[in-house]
Amino acid sequence: MSLGAAIRLARRCSKRCCLSTLARPLSCLEMGDIGLEERDGIEAKAVVVQQLRSALAIISEHEPARITTVGGECSVSMAPFSYLIHKHGDDLAILWIDSHPEMGTGETAYPGFHAMVVSALTGHGDQELLQILPATTTADRVALVGMHDWTDPMLPAIADQWGLRVFSPDTLRSSSAPLLDRHVVGGARLIQTDCDGLEYQEGTTARKKDPRPACASVGESKAAG
Repeated sequence: MSLGAAIRLARRCSKRCCLSTLARPLSCLEMGDIGLEERDGIEAKAVVVQQLRSALAIISEHEPARITTVGGECSVSMAPFSYLIHKHGDDLAILWIDSHPEMGTGETAYPGFHAMVVSALTGHGDQELLQILPATTTADRVALVGMHDWTDPMLPAIADQWGLRVFSPDTLRSSSAPLLDRHVVGGARLIQTDCDGLEYQEGTTARKKDPRPACASVGESKAAG
């Protein structure tokens, strides 16, 4: 996604979403190596825990009906999605648009927390982090959309065991009906989009300028109008 496209997306979302003006900024960590060590199979776990608590505290303070995040990586969706799950209970559907499943845990090979978000939101993984979250949801309310790189040969069986719904690019190439008919139910729509879940050709120009992935998420409630 180009910078211009990201700005246009943010403007459109800001018109539709009720965004609170924060009275104070997110807490910042001093630059350095403090808290960056891997613990319990999670890279920089101390930093992850601190930032997750901070984000949840600010969200709870403002109690927004809708939340939009732009930028960062997939873990930026953890706090807002967990808050909205707590707010809406079972009356929601999560669309996770990503080429990777983000189903890691502290016991899997890759220690990056951004690859563990779907696991945590469905109640799997590190217990210390799960206890921080306001709520989790059942896996059958999460659709992995555009997924085409499992990253680990064991994950397809685990996804089936958990009850995650998986929609490959080919499944949705001609129509989104399979997704909408089978999964999009409930009053709230929580949508996370990773740019690597887009068609490669659509992101070629942006990737040449900046090959790093970027994420955006939208939590929207029909009840909020």
